[in-house]
Amino acid sequence: MKTREQINVETGVVYVGIDVSKDTLAVDAGEFLSETIENNRKSISKLIGRLRKKSQDGIRFRFCLEQTGCYGLRVRLVLDELGQSVCALDPAKIRHYAKACGIAAKTDPIDAAVIRRYAEQTEPEPTPLPSATRLALREIVRTRGLLVQAKGSFQRQLEATDDPTCRDVLKRTIQSLDTKIGKLEAKMTQTASNDPATKRTCDILQGVVGVGPLTAVVVTTLVPELGSLGRQRAASIAGLAPHPRESGTFKGRRKTGGGRRDVRTALYMPAMVAIRHDDRLKAYYTHLRNDLHKPFRVAMVAAMRKLFVRMDAVVAAASSSSAE
Repeated sequence: MKTREQINVETGVVYVGIDVSKDTLAVDAGEFLSETIENNRKSISKLIGRLRKKSQDGIRFRFCLEQTGCYGLRVRLVLDELGQSVCALDPAKIRHYAKACGIAAKTDPIDAAVIRRYAEQTEPEPTPLPSATRLALREIVRTRGLLVQAKGSFQRQLEATDDPTCRDVLKRTIQSLDTKIGKLEAKMTQTASNDPATKRTCDILQGVVGVGPLTAVVVTTLVPELGSLGRQRAASIAGLAPHPRESGTFKGRRKTGGGRRDVRTALYMPAMVAIRHDDRLKAYYTHLRNDLHKPFRVAMVAAMRKLFVRMDAVVAAASSSSAE
């Protein structure tokens, strides 16, 4: 029987798993090679040359790595410059795949082999790189998010601290963070306005009740697929889809999970505003709380899900009308 790897070779595609770290790349291309190289452009270029020498004419290599961290993005940029196809994969799915295969050990070479085997089974399509503006926005949005989280931690500590010296230090730190966050927000808005496509999407989103300029930029940056998701995929991508937990006669409480946590964080306050000022969402939230007696958290997640699905729908509708 032909192996999956052989089938991929026959169809002209060889999947190459890469486990990325700061200084090295563990590379696994099955029968072609398995080695660890330095994480720099020169080493990656030499790797591609060695792969081409060992392969037949017409073979295309598709490099696969986990969609996490700044180091992975740099590798993607280098591979893109060298004209290679790259697939950015969900690390959680790869980890579950490894467990399903009974692979308990975890080293860089093993992880690279798991990534390759997972790609051979799922045959993912190449992941397009965002534009330079989107990449810049993503860095700004993530940096702002880190500062907002830090500010929240300091504020909670301030509320629990009575020592005058500690309170003074915490207040000054929070003020400094506010200044830095403000600078990033101004840069974020300016960067988004300089890109016509991003600006157009942001303008469309601000027509949704509860969505302000900052939320529009953050969601547009974190979800470049917005406008092409549909109801179910939108809920899933934001981690707001309730997953059933049932077995036989057991009917457990449905739970949300997975998805992009930063998107959920960005949707919370807009949903709070929307359930106060949007009649339809307010009626839906009130029905869940008062008629169905749902807990606050359950009702809020449902409101966030409806808001995000609506945001996707209005972008899709605007894109469709402009195309006509």
